[in-house]
Amino acid sequence: MSLLFAPPFYRVTDNLNAPIPGGFVGFFATQTTTPQAVYADAALTIALQNPVQADGDGNLPAVWLDDSLPKYKYIIYEPDQVDPTVPGSVIRSGDPYNADLNYSAVLPVIHPVTTAEAAAGVLASSVNFLYSVGHVYRYGTNTNPGTTDMTVAINTAANVCRQGNYVLQLPADILLVSGSVDFSNITVKGLGGVWGGSGYIKRSSGSTFDIVTSTGGTILQDIRVDGGNSAATAGLTGDNISLKATSPAHPYLNTLINVSSTNARARCGYIERGGYTGLFHVQFLGAGSHALECYGINTDQCTTIRDYGSSQFGGCPQGFGIKLSECVSCAFHDSIIESTWGIQLNGGDNRTLTFDGVYEEVTQGTVFTGQISGTTLTVLSIVSGPPLTVGCGLSSGVTTGTVITAYGTGSGGTGTYTVNISQSAGPGQMNGSPMFINDQSGGVALTIRGCFGGNVNLPLFASWQGVYYEANSNIGQAAIPTLGRIQTNSAGQGTVSTTSDVTTAQLSLTPGLYRLYGTVQTIVSSGAGSATQLACQISTNSSASGLNNSTSGLAEGVAQTQSFGSSQDARISCYTVVQVITTTIYYLRAHIALTGTITEAYNGQLRAELIE
Repeated sequence: MSLLFAPPFYRVTDNLNAPIPGGFVGFFATQTTTPQAVYADAALTIALQNPVQADGDGNLPAVWLDDSLPKYKYIIYEPDQVDPTVPGSVIRSGDPYNADLNYSAVLPVIHPVTTAEAAAGVLASSVNFLYSVGHVYRYGTNTNPGTTDMTVAINTAANVCRQGNYVLQLPADILLVSGSVDFSNITVKGLGGVWGGSGYIKRSSGSTFDIVTSTGGTILQDIRVDGGNSAATAGLTGDNISLKATSPAHPYLNTLINVSSTNARARCGYIERGGYTGLFHVQFLGAGSHALECYGINTDQCTTIRDYGSSQFGGCPQGFGIKLSECVSCAFHDSIIESTWGIQLNGGDNRTLTFDGVYEEVTQGTVFTGQISGTTLTVLSIVSGPPLTVGCGLSSGVTTGTVITAYGTGSGGTGTYTVNISQSAGPGQMNGSPMFINDQSGGVALTIRGCFGGNVNLPLFASWQGVYYEANSNIGQAAIPTLGRIQTNSAGQGTVSTTSDVTTAQLSLTPGLYRLYGTVQTIVSSGAGSATQLACQISTNSSASGLNNSTSGLAEGVAQTQSFGSSQDARISCYTVVQVITTTIYYLRAHIALTGTITEAYNGQLRAELIE
């Protein structure tokens, strides 16, 4: 680096500050008589004669010093009395010329103590002026990152930022804390990149406090919080990120952007009675309890929590990826839940919950000890996994297709339950199927759209109204949910060569109000001729006999009949609305009248849409 000597030009003067025409300035290495090179240009390519001689007015040319060399000493000479082209007597000197900058004097001017810091009780004597206002290192030295306790420094920075609307800056180092850090009503920005890069806030070993806390108004961006529980040990206390406030206040208006919360003792994230909170690209991974829990009560729900996608909730072998209790208008989009118990819904007054494009994998089922007598399952103990729920399929020592259809004295744990198939099984170990949603709740307006769950099942949603399950979701259903706008289909096919009555499809429906749609289609597969008459009806009567003659005595629906001309394929539809009181099987019946020598292929489609 080049340094201009006394810019813009230097005038050689005597001790009375009078110019010395033809005076000289010599340049030497500090504390030596060794000449040190000087230059006529900033690029340090044109060397000057040393000493440098002034002109007739005492002015030197531009003199550039090489700042990579040892510090300079300068000596000012008057011209020799005999030969003015060479230096004569010394007038004065300076050593060193380019001394180190006195930062301790300059930095308080650049980064002075602010009124916000004064209001927060920060003294000038405790400030590191190398850092700007709001930077954690301005208020404490991280001598050994990961070992030095930075709790006071972080909380001081947070208090200053609250006082003066500054952004709290977290350096890309490990910041050990021995107590909670309060980020209420401030913006916190990590300087290490997405998810904090190499830096993060770390809990001191064995501590049980909540690490990052807020009563609302917090923006967290590019930070990471590590709870130190890499084994995901269950039964511990202390959340990584806790958004809650003392009633009646609420932790509203929070935003998490590129936030990683890992290795939590309890939960990676906890929101209590919160609202208007957005999650953008968060990683809640590894917890002794749940990855994310949102909690409210029926008179004070947790509201408007939105996950906007590309988020990960997982690594919770002892808990749920997402647990919602008494929540209103909460939605999760395009995110993944893995290595957890899935999703759990709790409480009796949830409203407008949406899961859209959520992908579940490695979801754990329930292992329990139980026995079945008739249609009564008695659960003696839960060995591992989530609570049992209505709709859960059972395996290991039970009849294939066994499903829990109602609670008895049990409601997730020990006690009695009703199953759909009468049998005698156990006592012994049994397995409950993994559930996409573990439903211990009730509410209005639940939407499951475009989700994937592999081998997991859906519950019956026995206490919900207004459930919409979109058919393009890939979730294995153990049973059809009982309430809500849920569609399911059944199909059947076969061939006939004479006029016949057939049952083409059937559905088992649990209590609720349904629209039922039936369609029967026939196609000539061989021979000459056609169906001349085709009739269909939706009924609880499994026998199709007599459908072409009379509809009297049939409980549901009206037979639809249509005649067709020669060589025509036939298609006919019917529909009805039914109120199902107890679980009932509905059949799509058809009458196919043939002419000629013909084999007619048929297929039937029966669809149920739950409307309330």
